[in-house]
Amino acid sequence: MKCIQCNEGVTVDSFTTVAFEKNGAAFLFRHVPAMICPVCDEEYLSEEIQDRISEITSRCLERGLSVNVYDFQVGKITA
Repeated sequence: MKCIQCNEGVTVDSFTTVAFEKNGAAFLFRHVPAMICPVCDEEYLSEEIQDRISEITSRCLERGLSVNVYDFQVGKITA
């Protein structure tokens, strides 16, 4: 897909790290499948990946975990 950030690059399939905080809990997702622009490094996550991150985040918050590391390739949660 053509990068909508720089309008120059064509994204390539790769992996990235996603980190954020939600409701006072910290989340770190490693090896997340993404499309990345080789020109400007803009990262795009598919809707499926975004939904999966949201599902995992909600599940962790229900358990009361405050620091969460998730390795996408392994599919295992460690806290």
